[in-house]
Amino acid sequence: MLKVVALSLLLLALSACSANSDNDTIDFNQDYGHFYDLRKEFHLGNISYDDLLNISYYNNDGTDLNWELFDNFMIKDIGSIPSDINHKIKVSLANNIAEYNNLDLAYYGEYNDYYAIKVRDTTKTNISYRHIGGITLEYIGNEIKLWRESKEESSPSVEDYGSFYNLEEIYDTGKLSRNDLLNIAYYNNDGIFYNEDSYNDFNLIKKDLLNSEIENMIKSSYANTIEEYNSLTIYYYGMYNDYYAIRIDSSLENEAGIVVTKVIDGINLVYSGRLIELFKLDN
Repeated sequence: MLKVVALSLLLLALSACSANSDNDTIDFNQDYGHFYDLRKEFHLGNISYDDLLNISYYNNDGTDLNWELFDNFMIKDIGSIPSDINHKIKVSLANNIAEYNNLDLAYYGEYNDYYAIKVRDTTKTNISYRHIGGITLEYIGNEIKLWRESKEESSPSVEDYGSFYNLEEIYDTGKLSRNDLLNIAYYNNDGIFYNEDSYNDFNLIKKDLLNSEIENMIKSSYANTIEEYNSLTIYYYGMYNDYYAIRIDSSLENEAGIVVTKVIDGINLVYSGRLIELFKLDN
């Protein structure tokens, strides 16, 4: 009996040593991936409307806060976070073993290679609400962040793939409907804000992902140099009648902090930086 107990204690000790040895080999300077703001990635077109609604379902414990948006919506089963991704995210968050072991991640699914997570913190009890694309998320403590593994980026090119158009001028020609304009305002303003009285009989057109190839074509068509291409950020508000509604910001110019209100046919579009415009591929 004593031999069995001694052997068990020895195995436990060896197991603990092995675990500590594994932890000791973690390189907290390893660049596994990066964190991204959920709202910004939605506006960039990297997260779709349905993705965001799915995240809200799991974050809000159901449809209560956005019940009117879930008609005919199929909830995506998110499963559990892959163990290797969980490890890499924790390494990205922590500076040492103690922080790594104390991290408790809530998981809300994987969307377009982005993992939606939140760091649970029982010391925080404050409740806050965030409105993104007309969808409400309730937070207790920390907000949801997106994490994506580091990827090698392909070398950009600078050539014309299409043309840019003034939003108001195209609207005045009738090539965009009032409902299209309301959708652009809806996604730009994160909901019906600033236009509450204009959304009677509104038909929401769900904003899909902005294809990375299209994003590259927009940047290539806009930029004159590789430096300018690399400075560009494309915000995406949906596609209407083959026109991509976008807003372009450049890190080479200091326009992001300037708040702009553009009124088209009584519809307010409120944002910072350059005006919203349209892009259409050449035939």
